Amino acid sequence: MVAFNRPQLTKEVLLAVKEAKPTKLFLVIDGPRSGNQEDERLTQQVKDLFDEISWPCEVHRKYRNENYGCGKGMMDAISWFFEHVESGIILEDDCVPCADFFAYAAEALEHYRDDERVMHINGNNFAAPASLFDEGGAKACNLAQVWGWATWARAWKQYQSDLILDKAGKVEPIEGLSGRRWSRLMARYVSFPESSWDFRWQLRLLALGGLCVVPPRNLISNIGFGSGATHTTNINSPKSSMAFGRDEGEINLPDDLKVDPHLNAHYAKWMLDEVGLKAKIKILLAFLLKKKS
Repeated sequence: MVAFNRPQLTKEVLLAVKEAKPTKLFLVIDGPRSGNQEDERLTQQVKDLFDEISWPCEVHRKYRNENYGCGKGMMDAISWFFEHVESGIILEDDCVPCADFFAYAAEALEHYRDDERVMHINGNNFAAPASLFDEGGAKACNLAQVWGWATWARAWKQYQSDLILDKAGKVEPIEGLSGRRWSRLMARYVSFPESSWDFRWQLRLLALGGLCVVPPRNLISNIGFGSGATHTTNINSPKSSMAFGRDEGEINLPDDLKVDPHLNAHYAKWMLDEVGLKAKIKILLAFLLKKKS
């Protein structure tokens, strides 16, 4: 679990984790921003929440004194996590998992443990139509959703935090959507190192041809949309607090995973629609400045 200064949201995620009762729990809290007393007060409230963990559990804590931000902070947190475990689940403080998510993630981590093609397990499926899935079975796409996900240390070690635009631009076309459009957008996001850890991860998956497992129903609800968010500021987004598909039986995990172009197209549509005009202008300016330099 990775948290910062949103104790009310963190509490919702922690309640879901408490129901699952993991035997190992790794907690990261980013430090307050310099001179921000409100951050100091709120991060202390998050620490107090974590002090209430009472089920039998091996707890590891990494509480920072300085603010790393949501880019460097997430990269550092995940790398620290995989220094201690071979596989696991990553939850941020606004991504609430339903009970089914834990069983699905645990089974997928075991099922695909030795299949190096599989690098990422999605928890949120952006309400993908049931018609895209065969009899409740999982499928695969090239696009990684990080609102509640899981992976292996063997995959994360492939992560590169120093990608540059020229290298990123060599990503092969993606089946089912415009590879050129997608890879260029991702590459431009790399221009924002303070917050683009997930786009760097996505670019690495694309470069390596990594597969992302997708559940046939949504297992994560993002409750963090609003003014306090870094990226998900649009409270009216259809992705805000997206409902769970819960208690609908076991999710079949096929051995012969291959990319579904229709699922790719669905993910691309939902992942790109949050890029508003201001963001596009910032991306374009950063891209032009990098090109000029």
